[in-house]
Amino acid sequence: MNREQKRKENKKNKKIETSTNISSNNEIYRLLKICIVVIIIFAILYLVVGLFITKEIDLFKDKDNESTDTATSNAILANSVFDQKEEEYYVYFYDFNNENTNIATSIVNISSNYTVYKVDTSDILNKNFVVEENSNKSATNLDELKVIKDTIIKVSNDKIIEYYEGEQEITSKLS
Repeated sequence: MNREQKRKENKKNKKIETSTNISSNNEIYRLLKICIVVIIIFAILYLVVGLFITKEIDLFKDKDNESTDTATSNAILANSVFDQKEEEYYVYFYDFNNENTNIATSIVNISSNYTVYKVDTSDILNKNFVVEENSNKSATNLDELKVIKDTIIKVSNDKIIEYYEGEQEITSKLS
């Protein structure tokens, strides 16, 4: 081989080396881009689920909401009224956005002796149990349970033993 052929050969080898380096760099960048896109997709999914479905993330939380969060710390859905761990407890059905202060005072009085669970009557998941009139005071199970707004029931051993509805009845019986 003469010198010119060697030079051509070396030049070819350098092109091959640089092209393999470039292609390996491209693969690394492509892999990084894919990882970043996957992370961004998971972050967006987490935000969507947290904001709209589970509502665990509240971007517009203010001090007023913090006080209502503590007031509704025992909030449950109506379909879990009979599924609580205590043997005897009260369940208060009311609109979380429109709480009656007289009833709230009565609830504070009984909450020292019993656990009081709260059900939001304005929640769409509880609409099957909330009626405007013709509530079922003699309900024995979840299928028969129909309440109006501002109702308190006392549950003992998975049975309703007391049922009060309306401000006057609740405040007179619980005071």
